Amino acid sequence: MRWLWRMALFALLLGLAKWGIDGRFERAVQSAPAAASCDKVWAHRGRFESDPPNTLASAQRLMSLGVAGLELDIHYDPEQQHFWVIHDDPRAADKAHRDNLERFLEVLGPAKMGLWLDAKNVASLAPWDAIAAADRLQQLLARYAPQSRVYVESRNPFYLLLLQSRGVPTSYLISPNSRHAAAVFWLNVYWMKWSYSWGPFDAVSMDIGRYDTRVAEIFAGVPTLLSTVNDDIMVAALASQPNVAALLSDRNIFQVGRCH
Repeated sequence: MRWLWRMALFALLLGLAKWGIDGRFERAVQSAPAAASCDKVWAHRGRFESDPPNTLASAQRLMSLGVAGLELDIHYDPEQQHFWVIHDDPRAADKAHRDNLERFLEVLGPAKMGLWLDAKNVASLAPWDAIAAADRLQQLLARYAPQSRVYVESRNPFYLLLLQSRGVPTSYLISPNSRHAAAVFWLNVYWMKWSYSWGPFDAVSMDIGRYDTRVAEIFAGVPTLLSTVNDDIMVAALASQPNVAALLSDRNIFQVGRCH
């Protein structure tokens, strides 16, 4: 009989945890900022078609074409206190051939473009360096892009909290997978709900391969950023969804869903 009592106690605690997380998540959803109704298709890695990714020249070309927004990959360098715009971990040899984020913002900030900044290495930073990175990013955005629509993305909720406390818009990177066993899927979902609710953050972001009907229903009230979509019909369908705040594409289909 003792094992029955233990199972009953476990079920009760699990039910209470589910009830608590669901309630906190619903309150966070209710306070979430509204997603934009247009200008949702942004350039993946700040690249125009075959241009090199994460380069200022390509970003300027996109700006001249009137693209609504772009995504940039950034790495914080604690020694130089720069954010390098590059997808992979920058080496010393790369830095001589790369622009840092401040240079990008000097050029792009006045254009009021949407900016999706994928903070690549914050999870590996020491706590004091993560604080310095949050301070530096807040200063750069306040100086160069005060009127831009910005999302700083990370899967590290602690770093996002540092940014959130400094008034920087944030997106929590999640990886739901409906193909997992039901127990694993729902444990993962409730961890993501709980983590998102900490901020609450301004959006969630995920790869398009994770965004199926089931996941879309769970996070229906949360502004959502999606990467990467290159099919014209799918882009148009996703851009029409009210909770989709931005989606990335490698193709020149940025005119879909533009504001008029």
